[in-house]
Amino acid sequence: MSTLQSQTCMRTSLESANLSSQILPTAVVPGGVLGVSYPPSQGAFADNVADIMTDVTKLVYSIGAPLMVNVYPHFALVSDPEHISTPFALFTSKDPRFVDGE
Repeated sequence: MSTLQSQTCMRTSLESANLSSQILPTAVVPGGVLGVSYPPSQGAFADNVADIMTDVTKLVYSIGAPLMVNVYPHFALVSDPEHISTPFALFTSKDPRFVDGE
C-alpha cells in the first residue's frame, strides 16, 4: 500500500469514527525525497518522487495536516561544511543559520 493509499484509508476510518476533526493523519517522509534542500527557500522534491509527493502534499494540505520530512542537519554538515555550521547541525545554534539574501 502506498503512502497516499494509507493516508486515504486512515482519513476514511477517522471520518467513519467521527474523529476526523480531532485527529489529523499526516505523512512523515525521509529526507531523501528532497532533491534540493539548501538553501531552504529553494527546497524541492527529487524528480523521481515529485509526482507522488505532490499528491501526498495536496492530500495533507486539503485536511489541514502537516507534512513532515525527516531531515538530519548533520548529513548536511558532512556534505556541505562550507555552508552548514556544526552548531546548526547539532541544534545548538543561537542564531538562524540561513537567511535569504545573504
